Amino acid sequence: MSENINLVANRRDESLKEKKSLKYFRIIAIFSLLSVFLFAISLFIFKTSLGLTSLKKQEDTLSANMASLSDKTVKLLLVQERIKNISDALKNRSDVNKILDLVTKDMPQNVSVNSLSIGKKKATLIVSSYSLYDINIFLENLQKMSENKKIFKRLIFDTLSIDDKNGKYSLGVSIDLL
Repeated sequence: MSENINLVANRRDESLKEKKSLKYFRIIAIFSLLSVFLFAISLFIFKTSLGLTSLKKQEDTLSANMASLSDKTVKLLLVQERIKNISDALKNRSDVNKILDLVTKDMPQNVSVNSLSIGKKKATLIVSSYSLYDINIFLENLQKMSENKKIFKRLIFDTLSIDDKNGKYSLGVSIDLL
């Protein structure tokens, strides 16, 4: 029963246990601190001895190569888009040479073309001559082509004028294309 009553002896045992555990914690803390310190120093030495300048140079050359490749890619895509747009425009445009050949094929020699504008579905033609007879022949030839519906379906007579100074006749015609 005396063991249960003596409180001083128990305290010594407890204080010894606390001191031992505190000693272990201190050793563990010092060991952890030293290991972190050694790891940081070894990482610093590894980093400096690795030669970052060579890696930086490699990174710079790779990024320059990628930049030049991306410039080439952008240029290639731009050229491809232009080719596509040009081919679409060529598909959708009227055949100007065919229209011009048919219009001028049976044109009398004294008749000259002053202007020709061709759109998608409509063309405007202005011709001139010193002879009203030659303009009439040209107009009849256009009328025959319109009836045959080769290239245009309708011919509209717009204007007929004369220049008093030189006696030249001008004829304006609108053509609805097929």
